[in-house]
Amino acid sequence: MTHIVDYAALDTNQKLFDYVSAHLLKQNEQAADNVGSCFYRVPDHPQLMCAAGVCISDADYSEEMEGLGVEDLLNNYDFKISKPLYALIRRSSKLLIALQSIHDSDESEYWKQELVELARRFDLNGPVAAL
Repeated sequence: MTHIVDYAALDTNQKLFDYVSAHLLKQNEQAADNVGSCFYRVPDHPQLMCAAGVCISDADYSEEMEGLGVEDLLNNYDFKISKPLYALIRRSSKLLIALQSIHDSDESEYWKQELVELARRFDLNGPVAAL
């Protein structure tokens, strides 16, 4: 199945937060291997995506992204990302990093509450599933 992200539809932090929150709460598990290392996309299960990984279309994704932080994707010369993805990361890097931290650091059973707290910190509406 092809993963396509409509970058233009994620033009505000609220829309990005809603998109990623819905993904995390539906997936309800980390995009991690059997030793707990998180991935943008899990190699053997590419449908499992982290908070930032779900924001990357197949056309932009490269395995060389794995192990890099969100902001590092902007300055890496081993691969190219599209201008719309570049703009999304540049505009919303702090939010993406915070969302990725929830995915990477917390058990999925705590994600809903962590997303509510994150929404408060960023002055956003909380995840729909938590309201």
